[in-house]
Amino acid sequence: MEERTVLEHIGEMRSRLLRILAVFGFFAVIGFFLSRDIIGFVSKALAPREFGVELVVSHPMDFLLAEINIAVLFGLLLSSPYIVYHIYSFAKPAFRKDEKRIFTLSVVSGAFLFVAGLLFGYFVILKFTIWFLAGLAQGAGVMNLWNLNVFITFAFLLTLIMGFVFLMPVFIVAFIRIGVIDTNMLKDNRPYVIVGVFIFAAVISPPDPFSQIIVALPMLALFEASILVSRVSEKRIR
Repeated sequence: MEERTVLEHIGEMRSRLLRILAVFGFFAVIGFFLSRDIIGFVSKALAPREFGVELVVSHPMDFLLAEINIAVLFGLLLSSPYIVYHIYSFAKPAFRKDEKRIFTLSVVSGAFLFVAGLLFGYFVILKFTIWFLAGLAQGAGVMNLWNLNVFITFAFLLTLIMGFVFLMPVFIVAFIRIGVIDTNMLKDNRPYVIVGVFIFAAVISPPDPFSQIIVALPMLALFEASILVSRVSEKRIR
């Protein structure tokens, strides 16, 4: 493999960053022009009218800020495959042949799990949480007039968190590969993980057992899948 100088690495990194920024900017501009349609969709799809939820602006800049936030989020989501591709291409020469295969599998599986987490976060976690919070306020006789910009940020962050949660198997296998943890450590700490998962589920979901179980079960399944994949990975290392 041809050795390159530090300056050449920096030059390549700069070139890739500029291309990433250009693609991100392109999609962000498209997102800004589509932001009004996206706001209309969000208002109909996520704001539960049965609880009197109305999305409002409480500051002259709120609507413009909401459009800008949507543009940034739209740009990040649509440019993320391109970003991952450049990260992969930049790091690929540093790996051996077997490591390249593992890295490629990690990227592909990570992308699949991340999208699955986003979908689960949107269709399950977010809708359950919004429904519960809206009902909680209405039950107390409080009007559900939600700030548009704050609501969009809340919906995005909650969905994004679940996307990263679903990456758990990829991170665990990576930590095993570099020797930070092993399968025995995962199995020994299983009770603590279960408690931690249910605490996390209680924080991000409505406080009823059914909702918490729905949120916790996929995360526990991912943890068990991580142990299984890690066991196979350790056998291959040996």
